[in-house]
Amino acid sequence: MRHPRVPAFRRRRGVGVETQVAHRPRGGPDLAAVVVRPRLEHAVDALLDGTPGGPRAALVSAPPGFGKTTLASAWAHRAGQRGWDTATCRLTRSDVSPRLFWRTLLDTLRAAGPETAAALEGLTAPDRVGDVHHLLDLLDRLAGTPRPLLLVLDDVHLLHGRSVVDDVDELVRRSPASLRLALVGRPVASPDTALDLRLSGAFLTLGAEDLAFTAAEARRACPDLDPAVLSAVLDRTEGWPALTRLVAAAVGEGSVLGGTWPQQRALFEEVMLETLRRHPDEDLPVLFAAASAEQVPLELLVHLTGRGDAGEVMERAAATTGLVTREGSDPLPSYRLHAGLRAYLEGEHARRDLPGVRALAAAAARWHLVRSQGLEAVAQAVRSASEPLLAEVLSLVGPRIVNEGAAEELLGLLTPEDAHPGEGVHLPGCPGDGSGCAAAWIDAVVARALLDTGRVQEARAVLRPLPAEADEDLRLVREAVDLDLARLRGRRVEEAPEAAATLDPDVELQHALARGAVLLRQGRLEEGEAVVVEAMTLAQGLHRCAAALGLMTMHAVAGAARSDAALTARRAAAGLEVARARGWSDNARAGHLHLLAGWAARVQLRDVEARHHAQLALQLVGPADDPSARVSTWALAAATRLEGHEGTAEDADRLHRVWESMDDQSVSAEAVVYIAMADVQVCLAQQRPERLREVLDVMRRRLDGARGPASEVGDLGEVLVATAALELLRSRRAAAVERLSAVTDGRARCVSRSTRLEAAVLLARLHLQAGDRFRAVSRCRDALALAEGLSMPRPLLELGGPDVVGLLREESGAWGPWQPFVDELLPLAVRDAGPAVPLTHREVDVLRELATLRTVEEMGESLVLSVNTVKTHLRGVYRKLGVTSRRDAIVEARRAGLL
Repeated sequence: MRHPRVPAFRRRRGVGVETQVAHRPRGGPDLAAVVVRPRLEHAVDALLDGTPGGPRAALVSAPPGFGKTTLASAWAHRAGQRGWDTATCRLTRSDVSPRLFWRTLLDTLRAAGPETAAALEGLTAPDRVGDVHHLLDLLDRLAGTPRPLLLVLDDVHLLHGRSVVDDVDELVRRSPASLRLALVGRPVASPDTALDLRLSGAFLTLGAEDLAFTAAEARRACPDLDPAVLSAVLDRTEGWPALTRLVAAAVGEGSVLGGTWPQQRALFEEVMLETLRRHPDEDLPVLFAAASAEQVPLELLVHLTGRGDAGEVMERAAATTGLVTREGSDPLPSYRLHAGLRAYLEGEHARRDLPGVRALAAAAARWHLVRSQGLEAVAQAVRSASEPLLAEVLSLVGPRIVNEGAAEELLGLLTPEDAHPGEGVHLPGCPGDGSGCAAAWIDAVVARALLDTGRVQEARAVLRPLPAEADEDLRLVREAVDLDLARLRGRRVEEAPEAAATLDPDVELQHALARGAVLLRQGRLEEGEAVVVEAMTLAQGLHRCAAALGLMTMHAVAGAARSDAALTARRAAAGLEVARARGWSDNARAGHLHLLAGWAARVQLRDVEARHHAQLALQLVGPADDPSARVSTWALAAATRLEGHEGTAEDADRLHRVWESMDDQSVSAEAVVYIAMADVQVCLAQQRPERLREVLDVMRRRLDGARGPASEVGDLGEVLVATAALELLRSRRAAAVERLSAVTDGRARCVSRSTRLEAAVLLARLHLQAGDRFRAVSRCRDALALAEGLSMPRPLLELGGPDVVGLLREESGAWGPWQPFVDELLPLAVRDAGPAVPLTHREVDVLRELATLRTVEEMGESLVLSVNTVKTHLRGVYRKLGVTSRRDAIVEARRAGLL
């Protein structure tokens, strides 16, 4: 027997027997009752029993109304009775986006139970799908947990995009013995791994044929129906459970089962119509209102319909259709309609009264607005198809939604269901000419959300000129968008005007974040930091987490611009703590914080930590980010690799090529100096004067006008230090000393305070080589004062080399207030470039298995060890390498020569 498939039910059948029975009282049977189906209970037990060779995952795939959710609930109930942790993740269109899928899944898993939550502690969602290391870290943590776990993924047919589907395939294929997976959805292609797993008996597949009613089950579902009539109903519906029960109920009330329903689609629609007929006409407004959203609060139904008995209507619908679910508890429950019933009610309501549908949505939007339910208000405003209303809603809650970190969800509401991923935002077909303040508000909020999700080109495309009558809040939002667009595109911004007075704190926050970033880029540190700190206090008080995180990042940028490594490290750590609490630490929002934390760790000689942050920044800082952040990230990654065991001439070339990536983009003076001085040190170490000349040329061009008139660029301390390095390579020591002295004596202006430290260290080294120990000690004291004040010891070791380190050691005890700093520094001067890692033999075995990308269960099979023993050794490896993830463990092990 063939069964219907989504999206249409098209198969014709011959005309059946026309049957008519006596009319039943209105209301009919209780269709909400669950029919006991022992054969499906066996499938439930087969998945949970864990017998060798038995299934460890299941795919339940059928059209609406086949009992998929009921079966999934039975799995969860039976697993709970056995003492399992259970997690049911009902996916939505926004949840399955590449940016949100893993965050949604991890949140669901953490809610499964305390043991599972403890196992996942510290694990954060990646910013995008396709990260095999993250998936393996997740599976490693779930393997061998004290309580087994059942994970139900509902509505998996919503998954789109090859990378998301591949992640789910890999999750199914490599799930540990302690994890059982149930994938539930409408008919879609099975995961790629399903065939292999099915052949091995490890993948249970249930389709419409398996879920369809048998004759015995139909009799249990419809015990009052004449057997001949029930047989005809079962034949016409092909056992489709919901349709069978609805047709039986309709026939039982006197409808004719016959030639009027020649096709499945017509049959379905006719049954739905019969469902409506069994309710009084005065109940229909309540049912239509209930179809306005996936889940509707009773309070909203009462508000929309003016019916105090709306709850009674919904309870009757639940009993007579079996397609309405009550959620929550008294006195204010919510109701969720089955997708098929909701779709039918929406279509029927629109057919009967389209203006009424839109008026209902508009009233719902305003109801949600009063309750500060921003996303819900936007969803209803979209349904209203009213551009003025959508603009009003977005003007009131759009900035807040973005500031709270829900920009992706907002864009999902503004994207039609038939839009393809990556196609961009398409605003609903609202009446209007696309001009005026309403359209401008929509443009501005959508552009803000797009920028927040890294979609710079799309943000540019949606903007149109502001109308002359734009209000002040709209002008501020648009000004913030324009400032960020210019910065992210690498354009120089000459002015960063103060914000005009506004009553909307979220508009104020967005403008302050954009303006503060521009001020810091311009080198106006005092002014920029004041703007950032004031706005950060406001964001934290209002619990606007995304805005607060952006402002904390700018606060850390200000610390780096002051060359204060300790201050930068503290501020970056505070930002990353907020990011971890929100699940954003491995997310693009935290990319700049990892860059800043990596810079601070590097100059403080915390190399393992620096490499960890550099790798994360490299993953998270992408093409849509600020050019200054991009080039700084590439430079940090090249520098940290160059300082490790496997650093090569190729890594030095990679650092030098960072300059080529800047093109004509505006990059902050601090970023130019940071990259330049790292390149100068490499040129000195490798004795490459020709490359140093190239660095000098780029510095002069890039710093032109960065700190004063172009004619003064040659006097900048950074240019003088680079020129002195070139003089050294040409053996012109006297000229080098003169240029460096101009920097240390304060005669030359510096972009970065660390430049004076570097000049002092180089001078101390030159005086030592010339035999002038007195001046060398004096310059060393200057360097120590600067290095301790900036919390930046690396230049003393890297630029000073063995000469300065030897002087520090020989004069030990004579450094006065800086002696404790010297005592901490000297042990670092003799350490190995890679981490000292005393691994046991078993830990080495596990480490080697780690690099094969096997799960802990697969490692255990290979090493003939239990899963818990493998996990114990794995924790030891992580601890000794100073890492928390597989990817970082592999990187550090290779750096230390262990792989």
